[in-house]
Amino acid sequence: MPQVISNRTIDDESGDSVSGALPTYIPASFWRLGPTCPDCAVRPDQSLAFNRTWHDNSQFPGNQPVSLSLDFVGTAIYVFCIVPPIETNVISRYSLTFSLDDGASQGTFLYSPTSNTDFLYNVSVVSLPSLANKAHKLLVSTDDEVNGSIFLFDYAVYTCVQVTFSLFAI
Repeated sequence: MPQVISNRTIDDESGDSVSGALPTYIPASFWRLGPTCPDCAVRPDQSLAFNRTWHDNSQFPGNQPVSLSLDFVGTAIYVFCIVPPIETNVISRYSLTFSLDDGASQGTFLYSPTSNTDFLYNVSVVSLPSLANKAHKLLVSTDDEVNGSIFLFDYAVYTCVQVTFSLFAI
């Protein structure tokens, strides 16, 4: 059967470009919409973020992890974040873990800025190709209660495979 393969975007604020499904932020009260956050010390250039938005969270040392959950139907997913430069008195280190479909560990993303003085945009923090074409739930969590972790979620892209049917009149 013919298939149509397409990439769809899940924006941090407007959600899935086709279904409209929104990311789930856990716990929701710990997350802030970056461009409008009055308390956020890290300030990326809004014009360089996808759709000019991102969601901001910092897991401070000793605090519970925070998470992001993305639901999608497809064969691959890629998550993109904004990475801050090294800063004084601000957590600029990333420590993320990934699990798929309520349990299967998909690795980690660790990053500590050493010399960069600029924000990095469109940074792929996880790439999961070759998934079964079915409904999936990706959970992305901070994972450093000792040193803390920043998490500036910008967007995700997933690959959707649709089977098409043709009807022919005889």
